[in-house]
Amino acid sequence: MKTERRHDLETNELARYTAEGIEKVKPFSGQLFAGALVVIGILILISLWGSAAESKEASAWTDYFLAFSSSDQEMVNLQRVALNEEHEGTKMQEWAHVTWADRQTALATFQYLRDRPAAQERLANVESIYEELAKGATDAEVVNRARFGLGRVYEMQNRLEEARESYDQVEGDYGLIARERSDNLLKPEIQEATAWL
Repeated sequence: MKTERRHDLETNELARYTAEGIEKVKPFSGQLFAGALVVIGILILISLWGSAAESKEASAWTDYFLAFSSSDQEMVNLQRVALNEEHEGTKMQEWAHVTWADRQTALATFQYLRDRPAAQERLANVESIYEELAKGATDAEVVNRARFGLGRVYEMQNRLEEARESYDQVEGDYGLIARERSDNLLKPEIQEATAWL
């Protein structure tokens, strides 16, 4: 019996505190309700913005893979995708730029002995892209690919010290190959061959 009475008293005490709390909050109820609506509105906007950003990124990557898998040797379609304003600010854009630059560097390598001026023009076109990505890309892998590509460009332009500096900055997956390339550029026979080319 005493337990029931104690429980009733505790329940009444809780009810009294609850009622007092409600009375204290009543003057601010309109403001609390408006604040709750603002918070809910912000959460909805964040959700919608996140969905739009995800959709934009997905669309960009679809365009990237379509352009990449085309039979275009020069990868002109990939360059168009990289420069497309609709894809501005997506991660894909950096990847499209570095992939296009890598392809141009490879084509310059194949072209170098047959048509040196055209190869040099290709290298000049990608040098600034590599430099920009090496300094400002948001993806670390893109940064390292750009540094590696820049080393290749400098090497083909017989700018061996700059090539070594660029190779020495490469980290990650390309790091080991870049260090090996940098060390090779110190060998006299490599320096002579590069100067001859």
